[in-house]
Amino acid sequence: MADRMREYKFKGRDSESARNRRRENAVELRRNKKAEQMMKRRNVVTEDVKPLGESSGNNSKAITLLELPQICTGILTATDPKAQFHAVQSCRKLLSKEKVPPVENIIQNGLVPKLVEFLGRSEYPELQYESAWALTNVASGTSDQTLAVVQAGAVLYLIKLL
Repeated sequence: MADRMREYKFKGRDSESARNRRRENAVELRRNKKAEQMMKRRNVVTEDVKPLGESSGNNSKAITLLELPQICTGILTATDPKAQFHAVQSCRKLLSKEKVPPVENIIQNGLVPKLVEFLGRSEYPELQYESAWALTNVASGTSDQTLAVVQAGAVLYLIKLL
């Protein structure tokens, strides 16, 4: 009966190659779903929707995003709260919008402890908001990246912000 089935149903086809093709398709679907979930966890916005009242109207000031070296300089050395806010906001957007965000670069450049420090600055709620968002994007990566955020002391500050 197996010979008859092989000649009729699978004529010219190898069942092993069909099985491999189905397996590869299933793996690809799982990868795509995992990538999609990671993008959702990082709050990646696929449309041009602006959070917290950032309007896209013509009368608003255009916000230019900084590159990673400028972000590092702005977060680590700037003393002006507006410059710090701009750097943290650029960091958050960099982590949110890219398909493969530079989370490791953020951690290696020592930005996580400074972002945690900004969580404690209650006189600048916008800075706290952007810092919390950037830290959650860092924490949504691998377990080592999450551990870096926890070890920097972010949990206590985040609980206080609740």
